[in-house]
Amino acid sequence: MKLASKERVGSSNKRKYDTPETPYRRLMESDRTPEEVKEETESIYLSLNPAQLKRSIDAKLAELYKAYEEKKRARKD
Repeated sequence: MKLASKERVGSSNKRKYDTPETPYRRLMESDRTPEEVKEETESIYLSLNPAQLKRSIDAKLAELYKAYEEKKRARKD
């Protein structure tokens, strides 16, 4: 959520937030973003597969954990 405004009320601050949006949505709705960038970003966004991204992140995390365990084991010896 992005902070829309903040005002002082007595000894505390009252904050108002915009509706939550993804960075992609904010970029696409921005008037300052060039059309070429929007088209390129949209093509990348549409090509993404969340399930495949999750699997690849999990695989990389498993590799990191394995390297950590091997390093920890090597220090004990």
